[in-house]
Amino acid sequence: MAFIFFDAQVKVLAGLGTTIDIILRNGVLKESDILILMGNEGPFVVTVRALLMPQPLKELRVKNAYISHSAVMAAQGVKVTAKGELEKTLPGTAVLVAKNQDEIDVLKVLWKWALRREFTGDFSTPS
Repeated sequence: MAFIFFDAQVKVLAGLGTTIDIILRNGVLKESDILILMGNEGPFVVTVRALLMPQPLKELRVKNAYISHSAVMAAQGVKVTAKGELEKTLPGTAVLVAKNQDEIDVLKVLWKWALRREFTGDFSTPS
């Protein structure tokens, strides 16, 4: 089963590289989960390397260390580092999570179909 999260921002941070900030709407996100993200050339796949959250009750504008988590439950925001090309991510798009390798190709097709439907009004079924 795939879970849908919302990708808010793509940032490059010293020491962490490219990260994405996402808002978990439902489910649980774990290290080593497979994310399907939307880029300029279509959907692509990355693997979660780390889930980072700021220290509780700390000012975000001041540089503080992030706390690493092995899993994060909805509903909260989390910074994600991943193996792959996160810099290709389109900010503001949804993030799909594949729980196994078999779901990846199906989720990529559904992602493309959802975007086509949204931008063209074409409601035909995905092929």
